[in-house]
Amino acid sequence: IGMHSGFHSYLYSVPKRRSIDTDTDESELRNVCDTILAHIAEVLDAFPGYALYITGHSLGGALACLFSFSAACCNLPQFKHPIRCVSIASPKAGNEDFRTAFELLEAQNKVRHLRVVN
Repeated sequence: IGMHSGFHSYLYSVPKRRSIDTDTDESELRNVCDTILAHIAEVLDAFPGYALYITGHSLGGALACLFSFSAACCNLPQFKHPIRCVSIASPKAGNEDFRTAFELLEAQNKVRHLRVVN
């Protein structure tokens, strides 16, 4: 599956450690996507009836699409409803294989995506 390299790098890179003198915390070893997913899992544990909506415009829309794809793939037990993504005026986030995989997740009722283009 091919994803836009810049969007992929932004969402899946591991942030650089802030200080070489500090002990390594497990959260510092997570990529941005995993860190966000961990926070969302905590919120959905506290509010189990809530659904996850992910939105973004332009660059944020592409990142919302990639993030919703990752969230739908990770099968966290907190995601009881399909993940809903609304992207507005965003560039395409991946190649044809990415689109096919995303459509498969939609067919499995794991994610719903509304892409608004102008």
